[in-house]
Amino acid sequence: MRRRAYILAAVLVGGASAQNFPGMNRGSSGTATLTLAPPSAPNPTGLANRFRGAVPQGEASSGTMDLSLSEALKLGLDRNLGTLLSSTSERMARADRLTALSRLLPQVRAGVDENSQQMNLAAFGFPPNPAFPSVVGPFKVFDARAYVSQTLFNLRTLYDKRARTKEVEAAVLDSGDAKDTIVEVVTALYWNAVASASRIEAAQAQVTTAEASYQLAEDRQKSGLVPAIDALRAQVQLQAERQRLIASKTDFEKQKLSLAEAIGIPGAQALRLTDTLKFDVVNSVSAEEAIQQAFGARKDYQSQAARVEVAELQRKGASRLRMPTVSVDGDYGTLGRSPITNNHGTYSVRLGVNIPIFSGGADQAALQRTEIEVDRQKTLLAEMRAHIGFEIRAALLDLNAAAEQVSVSRSGVDLAGQQVTQARDRFEAGVTDTMEVVQAQQGLAAANDSYITSLYAYSLAKVRLARAMGGTEQNLANWARGGGR
Repeated sequence: MRRRAYILAAVLVGGASAQNFPGMNRGSSGTATLTLAPPSAPNPTGLANRFRGAVPQGEASSGTMDLSLSEALKLGLDRNLGTLLSSTSERMARADRLTALSRLLPQVRAGVDENSQQMNLAAFGFPPNPAFPSVVGPFKVFDARAYVSQTLFNLRTLYDKRARTKEVEAAVLDSGDAKDTIVEVVTALYWNAVASASRIEAAQAQVTTAEASYQLAEDRQKSGLVPAIDALRAQVQLQAERQRLIASKTDFEKQKLSLAEAIGIPGAQALRLTDTLKFDVVNSVSAEEAIQQAFGARKDYQSQAARVEVAELQRKGASRLRMPTVSVDGDYGTLGRSPITNNHGTYSVRLGVNIPIFSGGADQAALQRTEIEVDRQKTLLAEMRAHIGFEIRAALLDLNAAAEQVSVSRSGVDLAGQQVTQARDRFEAGVTDTMEVVQAQQGLAAANDSYITSLYAYSLAKVRLARAMGGTEQNLANWARGGGR
């Protein structure tokens, strides 16, 4: 389950990439676009639904709500369905532990009984006797007493209680792992929405540039300096940029809805995201150092280790099925004809020893099942240990590649901007036609989108590395303050 939670965050924000970056896709015209993988189909019991959903609180206000990443994380940790369900699982584990503990503690109860009887002695085999009636009664019997029972020796019950205690520990660790996953998912959704907002700004700038180019082409066409095809080509480019702007705005609104759904904000609430994508270089760390940190910090790994201990305790309990059990039962009270008169104290004590002799192989089968469960849990732990190494190495590769891509794409934006300026100057001077201007504008749009995508990929790679190392929120906070990875 913990591994699938990690995969979920990748599904939420991942996509195919022409340059090994999430969501990067390049068309035949050279324009880069971001394509996000669509969310999985609704599944009320599925993992995706668990972390994508939340329980909304309050009503939408008429104004716009400013939302920072830290505020989004706080809301997500409080309202996300993953937090609520993991809390429920933890409470269930504590209830199971209490049930196991109750089997080791004295069981005390009290009872009061008053009845009226009439007995036919002949029915019980007493011969007729003229001196004694065959029918006795009616007479009353009052019985009030307290009962106590206590198991003195039962190794299986003792091991079961220890196993339930360890299961509570595993459930608490699962809750911590769920919070790490929520931080990963909410952060990824927030940066996804911020990236969409950045594309709106870039698309608006492209519309402004296209409008200026179209106005220039139209003026020169009216003056007879260029053919009508140049003005028409510039107008087509303007309409294409306007369509891209509309698509960017729609995508931004949808990404905000996805974020609101994950952190429990009503869908009708207008949001303004206050944080922006930044390129904050963090100090490098070796994969081996990060892996060792993960073994000590990742709650899912620690939870799986606890479940190995649970299976071991259950196996020890099953191996004691043939051991004798010792229990004591007792009661004390009053017995008589009425609660007030004609009664006397009464008690009984019983010490019992139960020695299993033959169970038809049921005890051996129970032991075999627990041994199989021990092997299964150990296999899962070994696989998780190996997978943690894979996750960290993959995240480091993504982070380093994204950092290089940011540097390259930033330079590409500057060069594409110069190309647009020179193309417009050449067109205004009559050296070239609008085809060169249109191609330069498309190149600038592709460069801007590549830069935004690289910033988003870098931010996402940091989130994935923080999650893979354990303590997602703390790692991200340390890196934001300028600390090492």
